[in-house]
Amino acid sequence: MNKSVEHPSHYTHGSVEVIDAMKAMTEEEYRGYLRGNAIKYLFRSGYKDDPVQDLEKAKTYIDWMVEGYQKSE
Repeated sequence: MNKSVEHPSHYTHGSVEVIDAMKAMTEEEYRGYLRGNAIKYLFRSGYKDDPVQDLEKAKTYIDWMVEGYQKSE
């Protein structure tokens, strides 16, 4: 996966990456965060910057949601 999509450097402050901080939420809150970000990138695809990159970002959030559901089965 493209590092600028899955782990962009501007999402890390100090030693904590934003996604890791979000994982500290409840499972329901975390899933909502992932869902909201996937929707955000789908909606803006084609209107800002590189549409393929926005779609890859949406896919990454969806993949993380799928992984979470698979782990909880």
